[in-house]
Amino acid sequence: MLKADPHTWEAAEQQAAHLWLTAYQPAPDAPNLETVRGYLEAFDHCYEAQDWDKTKNIFFNSLDKGNKLYWQLGIWGYYSEQTPI
Repeated sequence: MLKADPHTWEAAEQQAAHLWLTAYQPAPDAPNLETVRGYLEAFDHCYEAQDWDKTKNIFFNSLDKGNKLYWQLGIWGYYSEQTPI
């Protein structure tokens, strides 16, 4: 239903991405994957909205550990999460 209006759908996807990047707070003792969940979800929403600049920025985002998101997922062994990126 939301996809019936492409402008509204794109705006909703972008808003969801923004919320994942700004509002998501993992628990202090969260597993590695949950510490980057906000980036992964935001990537998915930007991808759906075909916002390639934002997907690229998330892809190359440096994490606290100094690695890019894509590489850190591989280091942690989360290959199934790494593949869609």
